[in-house]
Amino acid sequence: MKPFTIAKSNLLIISLFTVGMVNIGFKENLVEAISCPQYYFDYIFFFLIGLGIYKLSEKTYVRLGSRLPFIIAVLASVFLIDWAYCSATGCHFNAIFFLTSKAPIILVATTGFFLSASNQNPDLSKVITLKKLNNSLIRVPIEDIKYIGIKGSVTMLYTNNEKLALNETLRSIEFKISEQKEFYRANRKYIIHQKSIKEVNPICSKGLQLQLVDGTTTLINKNRTADFKRWFFNL
Repeated sequence: MKPFTIAKSNLLIISLFTVGMVNIGFKENLVEAISCPQYYFDYIFFFLIGLGIYKLSEKTYVRLGSRLPFIIAVLASVFLIDWAYCSATGCHFNAIFFLTSKAPIILVATTGFFLSASNQNPDLSKVITLKKLNNSLIRVPIEDIKYIGIKGSVTMLYTNNEKLALNETLRSIEFKISEQKEFYRANRKYIIHQKSIKEVNPICSKGLQLQLVDGTTTLINKNRTADFKRWFFNL
């Protein structure tokens, strides 16, 4: 099991989040609030919420590389948690006050967590996010991809270790990897990685036949032969 770790910068963000949420919520002097035992439970409560936001934002970044859906979900969740907490303790809950006072703190904290996650995961730019056939998302290291092909009516991803059925079109995948020069759109059915090509054989009047490392064959139309050769030999 991976040990629980937290960077000092993130611990600072969580602490500031906790202090901000408690003191803005109760409008107390900071020194008095810290020394008052009646607020200790509130500090623990919001510290745990901050810790949860941090860990979830870290996982969300690694899976999606996106922060907007998560921030919206966090705002809605903390809004409901704060409302339920006030209802349980008998304090007054003001939605307008929450949105104008606490929501900015949540936005700042969540953004800080995401920036920290991006700094701690510099190689995520070399990962592509794809949607599997069951609509779950998966992040695949680009260097592991051999090729993407159409089998029947299903888009299949072939990596060094497995093959995955995707709920994606070749066009959408081509757009996602457009900056990766090692990939080439061979035809309507295949996007191939340069390393997956084992042999290139000319076919009279038909262009080129590619044999991939796993034995799969596909064709390059004669009209694209020159373009393919420029890509293949100059990569």
